[in-house]
Amino acid sequence: MSKVTIPAQGLGTPIPDVATDEIAGQHHQKMKLGFGADGTATPVTATTPFPVGTKTVLTAGAPFAVSVGAASGAAVAGNASRKGLELVNTHATAIISLGFDGNAAVLYSGVTLYPNGGSYQMDEYSFSTGAISAISSVAGANLAGQEMT
Repeated sequence: MSKVTIPAQGLGTPIPDVATDEIAGQHHQKMKLGFGADGTATPVTATTPFPVGTKTVLTAGAPFAVSVGAASGAAVAGNASRKGLELVNTHATAIISLGFDGNAAVLYSGVTLYPNGGSYQMDEYSFSTGAISAISSVAGANLAGQEMT
């Protein structure tokens, strides 16, 4: 690490040294990160990391299962408090397609869950609060899920 001293301007107080890192003969200024309200600074350290998360704690509802038919039908009711949802196709051979926000599901279109664990996950950044419909390639396919609020 090199140190660069910037000369004082006029008769004022000298400007403090500036730390640099020399890479291929070029000096690049080093800076320390800090955060806090105006007029304060909390240094970023291993025990005080820079706050970057905006996620909130989600509360899981009871797991559920829905029988999905060969015609588009209701799978999950709309929920204005929904912040997340996990849906899993637990059928051994059926393919299940989903429709969002009250739109009918169209088989093999849009979000399509393949057999034996094909899944779809909504999180707090990519969710819909509207009703979800489903259609299956086999009548009576099982769609398991759990909703978070």
